[in-house]
Amino acid sequence: DRTEFPQVYRDCDIYKMDWNCYSIDMSDYKTLAFSFFNKFEEWAEEGKGLYIWSKTPGSGKTFLSACIAKSVMIRTQKIIKYITPTDYMEKISDEYKAKDSLYKPSKIYRECSLLVLDDLGTQLRSEWHNTELFRLIDQRSSNGLPTIITSNYSLETLPVDERTRNRIMKASIRIHMPEESISESKIRRIVSSTDAYLRKFRMDMPVRFDIISLTGTEAPLEIEHIVNAFYPPIW
Repeated sequence: DRTEFPQVYRDCDIYKMDWNCYSIDMSDYKTLAFSFFNKFEEWAEEGKGLYIWSKTPGSGKTFLSACIAKSVMIRTQKIIKYITPTDYMEKISDEYKAKDSLYKPSKIYRECSLLVLDDLGTQLRSEWHNTELFRLIDQRSSNGLPTIITSNYSLETLPVDERTRNRIMKASIRIHMPEESISESKIRRIVSSTDAYLRKFRMDMPVRFDIISLTGTEAPLEIEHIVNAFYPPIW
């Protein structure tokens, strides 16, 4: 995968994002995401990206960023890259250690058409880290290159220096993902649907929730069966 997204996000696209799996109305954010996808060139002209955040792990921040970025890549054929702050800092460090002055693996992340910077706020916090992070954000912002940033922090509480925060604020439209885990939301929907089915057909019987997964691209597929994978939540 040229984007360098983790393998689990390989087949993401914006039409696979389940906006209805949350307990709140996501229509405004859906419109925003599709605007970024369909009108990427206009967003790029304005130098605007997205800041997708939620304090709750598993709320779908990275998945949404992958869905948007992959779809933009397919539609525009532009260079899209994914990286975490920690991995980016490692590439910078490798450059300093290398004897070859032409060895610049970090350059592509400053110059690609769209960058997904995942999990901002988890990086080490030193003067050197702050400087390199600012250089990345500032160069992209100055050149009108959109960046999609995901984080567990709001912009106001993001652990970066003030100049970096100001650059991100200037160049980003915020999407505050619901403070709920997608997995929990899906469980609630499955349980609700099951309950409705039993009521409709007046069935009175014990219910067990299993998960069966199929892995692979051709036979024989790997089958995993998890018995009693979850129990109905109390709500």
